[in-house]
Amino acid sequence: MTARPGGDGRPLVVVLGASGFIGSPLTRALAGRPVRLRLVARRATPVPDGALAETEVRTTDLAAPGAIAEAVEGPTPSSTWSRPPRRAGGSPRTTPPPNG
Repeated sequence: MTARPGGDGRPLVVVLGASGFIGSPLTRALAGRPVRLRLVARRATPVPDGALAETEVRTTDLAAPGAIAEAVEGPTPSSTWSRPPRRAGGSPRTTPPPNG
């Protein structure tokens, strides 16, 4: 990740759906890192206790026109997250394929 120009040197990481099934544990993990963390969800998302990250909480409906663009405004492209590729069975690969 790279720092946002004009920022304090820490990258801005945005978590969309921060109060959800995947977003909640991701938020807890990222809160312990030296980043600027923006949590975006439909309902207020609590900041984890002992958070090292500078945390901003935004409550919005991401289905509203322009809401996603506004939510992610500011982070560099290298600070976005993506899911691992899915196998044919529908679940992410967590172990290397067998040899042979």
